[in-house]
Parts: sequence; structure tokens; C-alpha cells
Amino acid sequence: MVFVVAITALFIFIAANGLAVATLLRSSWTTTLPSIQRRRRLCQVALYSVPIAAIAKHLAVTTLATRSTLSLTGTLVSLVVASALPFMARNRTTRVLEGFELRDLIAGRD
Repeated sequence: MVFVVAITALFIFIAANGLAVATLLRSSWTTTLPSIQRRRRLCQVALYSVPIAAIAKHLAVTTLATRSTLSLTGTLVSLVVASALPFMARNRTTRVLEGFELRDLIAGRD
């Protein structure tokens, strides 16, 4: 059961980082407000999936390996490193949303 959870968390983690890289490199999602809001929600989910993937990896390694050398510190370091891309992507979507809000304020729309 732990192995299935770890594999599922790994796939979620890969999808989350793929979304983060696409958000950071492409600008086609910045055309409309609904697409920006959708991308921000997806980046938020990606950011939440990183701790789940790190905990599942830690549990899977400690459960499957009899002599586990993976410590809690190693898990925390991998968590910080792996959450860098989704965090940057979420910040970029936040900046784009703020830009849209400023544009609407300047144009006089609420």
C-alpha cells in the first residue's frame, strides 16, 4: 500500500514540476484572466503536492529498505529543492494577476 501511494505521489510530483516549468518558460497562458487564475490554482496544487511526494518517498524508502540511509534531514533538503520550481511558478502567476488588476484599475474597470 505504501508503494502505491509513493508511486502516485511521484506521478503527481512529476506533473507538478512539468506544470511549473511550462509556467516559467511559456507566456501563452497570460492572455486571459481565467487562464491565469486557472494556472495559479494549478501551481498552488503543485506546491502542495511537493510535501506529499517527499513524505511518501521517505515512507516508501524506510519501509522497503531494511538499511535505510535516508534521514529526515535528507527528506527536508529534497523538499526544499523540489519545491523551488512550483514556488517560482506560483509567484509568477501572482505577479501576472497583479498586473491584470493594475491594468483594470488604470482603465477604470472594477
